[in-house]
Amino acid sequence: VGKQLPYEPEYSATVTGRLTYKNWGLLYQFCYYSQRYTMSSNDITLTGSLTPYLMSNLSLEKGFAFRWADLSLKGTTSSTRSTSRYSRAPCRA
Repeated sequence: VGKQLPYEPEYSATVTGRLTYKNWGLLYQFCYYSQRYTMSSNDITLTGSLTPYLMSNLSLEKGFAFRWADLSLKGTTSSTRSTSRYSRAPCRA
Protein backbone atom coordinates (compact mmCIF):
# COMPACT_ATOMS: atom_id res chain seq x y z
CA VAL A 1 0.00 0.00 0.00
CA GLY A 2 1.30 3.49 -0.84
CA LYS A 3 3.93 2.27 -3.31
CA GLN A 4 4.29 3.24 -6.96
CA LEU A 5 4.04 0.51 -9.62
CA PRO A 6 7.42 -0.34 -11.19
CA TYR A 7 8.25 1.60 -14.40
CA GLU A 8 5.17 3.85 -14.04
CA PRO A 9 6.03 7.54 -13.44
CA GLU A 10 4.58 9.11 -10.32
CA TYR A 11 3.78 12.29 -12.28
CA SER A 12 3.43 13.04 -15.98
CA ALA A 13 2.29 16.10 -17.91
CA THR A 14 1.72 16.93 -21.57
CA VAL A 15 1.28 20.29 -23.32
CA THR A 16 0.05 20.20 -26.93
CA GLY A 17 -0.19 22.97 -29.54
CA ARG A 18 -1.63 22.70 -33.05
CA LEU A 19 -1.65 25.17 -35.92
CA THR A 20 -3.63 24.61 -39.11
CA TYR A 21 -3.73 26.61 -42.33
CA LYS A 22 -5.70 25.40 -45.34
CA ASN A 23 -4.45 21.84 -46.00
CA TRP A 24 -1.40 22.11 -43.68
CA GLY A 25 -1.10 21.17 -40.02
CA LEU A 26 1.72 21.61 -37.48
CA LEU A 27 1.60 19.81 -34.12
CA TYR A 28 3.98 20.18 -31.15
CA GLN A 29 3.86 18.12 -27.96
CA PHE A 30 5.97 18.59 -24.83
CA CYS A 31 5.86 15.75 -22.29
CA TYR A 32 7.36 15.35 -18.81
CA TYR A 33 7.71 12.03 -16.98
CA SER A 34 8.88 11.89 -13.36
CA GLN A 35 11.16 9.37 -11.65
CA ARG A 36 10.25 5.71 -12.14
CA TYR A 37 11.10 2.86 -9.81
CA THR A 38 12.47 -0.39 -11.21
CA MET A 39 11.57 -2.59 -8.22
CA SER A 40 8.27 -3.09 -6.41
CA SER A 41 9.97 -2.18 -3.10
CA ASN A 42 10.45 1.42 -4.38
CA ASP A 43 14.03 1.44 -3.08
CA ILE A 44 16.17 4.25 -4.48
CA THR A 45 19.44 2.41 -4.96
CA LEU A 46 21.99 2.47 -7.74
CA THR A 47 19.61 0.59 -10.06
CA GLY A 48 16.32 1.07 -8.21
CA SER A 49 15.06 4.10 -10.10
CA LEU A 50 15.22 5.82 -13.48
CA THR A 51 15.72 9.57 -13.80
CA PRO A 52 12.89 11.86 -14.98
CA TYR A 53 12.89 12.77 -18.67
CA LEU A 54 11.40 15.20 -21.17
CA MET A 55 10.07 14.31 -24.60
CA SER A 56 9.24 16.60 -27.54
CA ASN A 57 7.30 15.62 -30.67
CA LEU A 58 6.95 17.76 -33.79
CA SER A 59 4.89 16.77 -36.81
CA LEU A 60 3.96 18.39 -40.11
CA GLU A 61 0.93 17.20 -42.07
CA LYS A 62 -0.39 17.95 -45.56
CA GLY A 63 -3.93 16.99 -46.57
CA PHE A 64 -5.06 16.05 -50.07
CA ALA A 65 -8.70 15.96 -51.15
CA PHE A 66 -9.73 13.78 -54.09
CA ARG A 67 -13.21 13.00 -55.35
CA TRP A 68 -12.85 9.40 -54.16
CA ALA A 69 -10.91 9.92 -50.88
CA ASP A 70 -9.29 12.34 -48.44
CA LEU A 71 -5.62 11.51 -47.82
CA SER A 72 -2.91 13.01 -45.65
CA LEU A 73 0.87 12.81 -45.59
CA LYS A 74 2.55 13.25 -42.21
CA GLY A 75 6.17 13.50 -41.03
CA THR A 76 7.14 13.29 -37.34
CA THR A 77 10.31 13.76 -35.33
CA SER A 78 10.86 13.03 -31.62
CA SER A 79 13.50 14.02 -29.10
CA THR A 80 14.04 12.69 -25.57
CA ARG A 81 16.24 14.23 -22.88
CA SER A 82 17.05 13.13 -19.37
CA THR A 83 16.53 15.78 -16.69
CA SER A 84 19.58 14.53 -14.80
CA ARG A 85 22.21 17.22 -14.38
CA TYR A 86 24.84 14.70 -15.40
CA SER A 87 23.27 13.85 -18.75
CA ARG A 88 23.34 16.62 -21.37
CA ALA A 89 22.95 14.53 -24.54
CA PRO A 90 19.65 13.17 -25.87
CA CYS A 91 18.85 9.59 -24.86
CA ARG A 92 17.55 8.86 -28.36
CA ALA A 93 16.64 10.86 -31.40
